Amino acid sequence: SYSNDRFTTTQLEGSLTWQINKSHQVKTGFLTKKHDLFNFYGSGIGGGYYGTSADPSFILWEKKPEEMSFFIQDKMELKDLVINLGLRYDELDPKSVFADPTQNLGYEYNGEVYETSDLNSIPFEAFDNGDVNWGYINEDGSFSHPEQASVKSFWSPRIGIGYPVTDNTAFH
Repeated sequence: SYSNDRFTTTQLEGSLTWQINKSHQVKTGFLTKKHDLFNFYGSGIGGGYYGTSADPSFILWEKKPEEMSFFIQDKMELKDLVINLGLRYDELDPKSVFADPTQNLGYEYNGEVYETSDLNSIPFEAFDNGDVNWGYINEDGSFSHPEQASVKSFWSPRIGIGYPVTDNTAFH
């Protein structure tokens, strides 16, 4: 068996705080993350008496999902009360397809469709070059590609209230 994993993240973030007056402090910021995820796992490759295996299996994937968020909030400091009101936006783009376990998994190479049990008839270099596509084998023997995963996004309100009781104690 052989395994190789690589996970890297590039992150850029920033924030800006502005004290408008004695009572209002506005804060805004953003965050972006770009991930590079890679995984290769192989087992049963090169086994057997003659250096080959009748049933090699492997997993190979590389994905580059992205995350992004933005927020703005106002901190209001009143006489006996501190109120934080804000809004946050988050987005995730998987930049990937998703598998449907109810479908018959298959591969396409040079216009031909292959069952998972026939993978050893595809040259190994074809996987490295990205010439092999995974998807589904339909009932008529044709090949269909998996669906693209959708971008997920949502808005979140931010509400906080603080009530100072003493110099060292506060209710939130």
